[in-house]
Amino acid sequence: MQKLDYLEDVRAIDMRGDRVAVLFGRGGFDLVDVSSPLDPQVIDRFRREDDLSNWSGIRIVDDKHV
Repeated sequence: MQKLDYLEDVRAIDMRGDRVAVLFGRGGFDLVDVSSPLDPQVIDRFRREDDLSNWSGIRIVDDKHV
C-alpha cells in the first residue's frame, strides 16, 4: 500500500468500501479513493479556517456525506 504524507495532524480516519476519510486537527478532511492501494488518490478536499474547536471524529455516511 502506498503511504500518504500529511503536514497536518491526523485525528481520525474512517473507511467505507474503497473510500477513506482522513480528519485533520483543524477540522478539514480529505476523501481518498483506495480502490488501488498502490496508488491512493485524493478525490475531494475540505479545509476550514483555524478555530478553537477540537475535532476528534469522522464518519463516511454514504457516497455523498462525510
